[in-house]
Formats: sequence, C-alpha cells, structure tokens
Amino acid sequence: RILGLGGCNRYKRGNNQYTEKQMEKRVKKLKWKLMRAKGFDVLVTHAPAKGFHDAEDLCHTGFEVFNKLVEKYQPKYFLHGHVHMNYSRQFVREDVKGNTKVINGYEKYIIEM
Repeated sequence: RILGLGGCNRYKRGNNQYTEKQMEKRVKKLKWKLMRAKGFDVLVTHAPAKGFHDAEDLCHTGFEVFNKLVEKYQPKYFLHGHVHMNYSRQFVREDVKGNTKVINGYEKYIIEM
C-alpha cells in the first residue's frame, strides 16, 4: 500500500506548491481511503517532513502533516526528494523516525526487500 503526495511548500506563484494548510486539506480528503486500506506501507512525497531532512529556506521547508502521517500510520518507508545533496554539507540520505525508515531519494536510491 503506497500513499503518494506531490508538491512542495509554497514559495512563489506556480503549480504544485502548497501552504501547510492546503497540504493538510489534501491529506484530510484521504481519511476514508486510508481507513479502508488500514493505512499504508510506503509514503512517497516530493517534499520532506518539517524538521526532518528539510532546510531552513521556505522553498525546502518540509510539511508538518507528513510527520503526523508517519506517526499515526508508521509505514515501513517514507521516501522523499526535493532536498539535493549539493545544497548542504549536512545532507542526510537515510534516517529513522519511530518504526519508519526515512530516505531522501535524491538522484536514485535502491531498496532491497
């Protein structure tokens, strides 16, 4: 079971950019589908979670609602992009949040199951 959410934090006019409130609304629309499916195993997003693999500039700030999804459903994997290795020396590729392996899929990443 895979849940995918595209888009990044709104930093200028354009498509696929959302405020935190707008992203929360997108997630709330999925409530019944997630209940029927009994959650999800993999969360795939463009942007990272707020405070977890994100950056301080508005463009690369993550979404708090992604943290809530991971805490509530505890998927096996949370895969995101948007924050590239060449942006920072503190680039983090892999991490763990509770029972979830968080992976920055910049460029490519192979998961062996």
